[in-house]
Amino acid sequence: MKKLVWGLGLLLSAGLFWSCEDTPENPGDFNAKAELTMGTHFWALSDPSRTYPLEIETRRDTVYKYRYTINDTVFEYFNDGRDSTYVYGPDGKPIVNVTDTFYYSLKKAELVVMKPIYLENYSDTVIAQVFTNSRWLAKQPTPSGSQWLFNYNSTESGGGDSEFGLRNDRYRGKNMRGPIYQYVFTSDSMICVQIPIYQKGSADYN
Repeated sequence: MKKLVWGLGLLLSAGLFWSCEDTPENPGDFNAKAELTMGTHFWALSDPSRTYPLEIETRRDTVYKYRYTINDTVFEYFNDGRDSTYVYGPDGKPIVNVTDTFYYSLKKAELVVMKPIYLENYSDTVIAQVFTNSRWLAKQPTPSGSQWLFNYNSTESGGGDSEFGLRNDRYRGKNMRGPIYQYVFTSDSMICVQIPIYQKGSADYN
């Protein structure tokens, strides 16, 4: 699968896809260069007065790093004119050496890193605004194996100015957990917003 890497080697899945409404309320100008900004905060669905600020930490140019594999089948060569043959392993199958490699894209993308969000330790759902003239994607937060922060109500993609939500499980641990990263992309992948998200533990309330 393609991977996206930032200057410090951060990998992120780049096999992007999206779906949107047939007639979004504000589709924007999809012929113009893609632009994307976030709203000023997340707000809690259960209590809109409880908010979590969305502030920019850094903004920088970056490039895509596309990862792929080279499969090199091992052959045995003879000096007596015989044709080369496969070299077989103990399982009776030809031996294939697999090498991971990569190449960099020629296009520059923009990475916008937000300051961390610190969610409460109880179960909740938070909503944020996306302002863009493009289609956008906010897939399941990564790493997905963490299993405590999820995309809410299929708001992982849309077109033009929209909203997306995140749902977190209740946390009974003592120490803060995270970060989990929520990424919001334009559909052409040329703008990416990274949001680090933590959840408080019981020790954070002392």
